[in-house]
Amino acid sequence: MGALLLSSLGNGLCFPFTSIYVSQLLGLGGRAAGGYFIAMAAASFAAALVGGPLADR
Repeated sequence: MGALLLSSLGNGLCFPFTSIYVSQLLGLGGRAAGGYFIAMAAASFAAALVGGPLADR
């Protein structure tokens, strides 16, 4: 659980920098940064749906 906590904390700290990178440095704007986070959330949700039952076996 401690490793999961550290992993989640690290991911959370990267989000602001990722959005700045996508919107400012790549020049794609805020919409692209939002789309990136939506895609990440959808992939995480799908992985949880598929991986959850597999982990319980």
